[in-house]
Amino acid sequence: MPNAVGILELSSIAAGIQALDAMLKRAQVEVIDARMTCIGKYIAIITGEVAAVKSAVETGKAAGGVHVLEADVIASIADGVLESIHGIMDKSDIKALGILETKTLAMGFLGADAIRKAANVRLLKLHISLGLGGKAVVLFTGDIASVENALSVGVEKIGNKDKIKEAIAIPSPDQALIDSLK
Repeated sequence: MPNAVGILELSSIAAGIQALDAMLKRAQVEVIDARMTCIGKYIAIITGEVAAVKSAVETGKAAGGVHVLEADVIASIADGVLESIHGIMDKSDIKALGILETKTLAMGFLGADAIRKAANVRLLKLHISLGLGGKAVVLFTGDIASVENALSVGVEKIGNKDKIKEAIAIPSPDQALIDSLK
């Protein structure tokens, strides 16, 4: 079962659409999501066998040229990451709340994958939508020690601190806060 994921984020919508076309023509991959995002960015998320995804992402990078902001391949995406993009947030049993805010959409994926693999936590939502100024937000829950550990691993995986806006763990969040999460 293919579960490699490729993420290509570009600063130009037109170049993003062109790059996705090149990716799809290059390799046997499927589009998970492709969309225009805030401040004129475009993100393409594909899946398939590892070699095909790597080939497609390299082709997308070449086609996108100077407009490529991020290009990443996750060889084996953690369970729940893809579902957390489109799924309805399960707000039950939230013990501690972890929040990882990244400055790019692709880094949100890398962070979410690392967080899910690092500790016994449950992803609530990976926001890569309009209205976030081109940022991504990963929301997850678990006990406070697991949340803090997962945040640490997520930040370490991203590597470049300039790509992280904030990483916060909230122990025992207020129910009104939980209810307000979207």
